[in-house]
Amino acid sequence: MMTKNCEELYLKTSDGVKLAVNHFKTGQQQVIIIANGWTMSKDSIFVKEMSNSLAKSFDVISFDFRGHGKSSGVYTFTGKESEDLKSVVNYAKKLYKKVYLIGFSLGGAISILYTAIERGIDRLIVVSAPHSFGKIKHFMWVKDFLENPFKKYEFRVCRTLRPSPIVQKKIKPIDVVDRICVPTLFIAGDLDTIIHSDDTESLFHKATCEKKFELFQNCNHGEDLIYQEKEKLVNTCVKWFCEEKN
Repeated sequence: MMTKNCEELYLKTSDGVKLAVNHFKTGQQQVIIIANGWTMSKDSIFVKEMSNSLAKSFDVISFDFRGHGKSSGVYTFTGKESEDLKSVVNYAKKLYKKVYLIGFSLGGAISILYTAIERGIDRLIVVSAPHSFGKIKHFMWVKDFLENPFKKYEFRVCRTLRPSPIVQKKIKPIDVVDRICVPTLFIAGDLDTIIHSDDTESLFHKATCEKKFELFQNCNHGEDLIYQEKEKLVNTCVKWFCEEKN
């Protein structure tokens, strides 16, 4: 259920894309931005659950990447989505003393690409982030979609997806992760067949910032952790961000 303190608003990126945003306001001086994975929306059930859980300790911002939900544009699979994240972070920086970021799957990849270039956030968590786009097991994503259409994927959200028909040039997260300067927590599920935990762990090893790697047992991919180990995931995120908060 959406908290009554959630405001829906729209932002515009530097290249003219309109972004739909949910802003959970609880009067905190720190905010967590949630960067969803492919097929996920700020209005997905599990993203709302995560937002409401985190909103007990922080203000929270979730949003639809381009080509998702109520945002305009087409999704380029990390090609241009850093501009989306930049717009959201810039909005948050005007309102908060501290800005934290958690990215799931491709949202984690985008978070790495953004944080490697910009200096907009104070602490980062990436969940099931890929080593590179080419390492993603796309056929397993299709299998996952077909086997769990009602558990994880929502038709009302998936029907809004607008992927780009043009192959965009992509920077590999593994090539830039060592440029990240903020403390970063890397999380993976040991049963992930879409982005193997070893791929996420390779990002951890390449990173040179303050860092930590945590493997969730008996867990799958990305936002799956929200319904498989929600309490543990939320507590892990709050603890990581509270180290900065305190």
